[in-house]
Amino acid sequence: MSPKTNELPIERIRCIYCGSFFRTDEYDEVCLHCEEKIEDGKKLIVKFEPQIIYFKNFQPEIKNEIKHKKSVDKEDLNEKYGKYKPLKDVPKSLEHEKIESNYSHYFIARYMPTYKNPDLFSKKIFPRFKSIYEYVYEPEAREFAKYLIKGIKDNRLEIDVIVPVPSSSGMVARSQRLLTDLLSKKLTIENGTDYLKRVQHIRKSKFSGKDRPSVDEHLASLICEDKVSGKRVLLFDDIYTSGNTVKSCIKILEENKASNVVVVTLAKTIGW
Repeated sequence: MSPKTNELPIERIRCIYCGSFFRTDEYDEVCLHCEEKIEDGKKLIVKFEPQIIYFKNFQPEIKNEIKHKKSVDKEDLNEKYGKYKPLKDVPKSLEHEKIESNYSHYFIARYMPTYKNPDLFSKKIFPRFKSIYEYVYEPEAREFAKYLIKGIKDNRLEIDVIVPVPSSSGMVARSQRLLTDLLSKKLTIENGTDYLKRVQHIRKSKFSGKDRPSVDEHLASLICEDKVSGKRVLLFDDIYTSGNTVKSCIKILEENKASNVVVVTLAKTIGW
């Protein structure tokens, strides 16, 4: 499928911490991906020709040699996120619901936003997985992988390929890439990282409140590799809230002739 026309401004800000690009007219003080503050002197303005503003421009290689990347002490990370905690106080089996009565959705636990007096999972465990720091997210990713593998086997899910959902800025987070890779290897299924791609940035859901991007907005920003044709897809995302992201991904996977789609997330937000 050829990239769709991008109507966003050509000028982009590039975060020097993680390397991602994002729009200059939204959240120009905070990186949309790693959420580091992008202050004067700590951002790069990059311009692209309209015909080459494709997904590849939104997902540069994240290189260890980025000189300005913060070096963070492990004690500081433990103070910020809390020390690693194994999965506890969560159901012993994956919860199961239907999406629009047609698609199965499996998840580990309910996510409680901070204003709802969150439990241990919502306050300490899930945020560690969302961290940008490998020391913080890696043990959580490995723990989640064990839990999901058991749940997938217990529910006898038949899967050919696992496809992670790209973020609003076009990147698949490093923690999500790691977890996708672990599931792919342990379940001996195809790793479909980057089979779903964004050709343009959309509003980030966590900043949008109840006015989240619609299914049509998501669809306009996505393309899909034809490698999913005839395959049973496990669509993986970290959290399910309004469902618009997942519903748009299901639709575009089916348009590309995926034979079946099952959704697996780590959490589902309470109240939606």
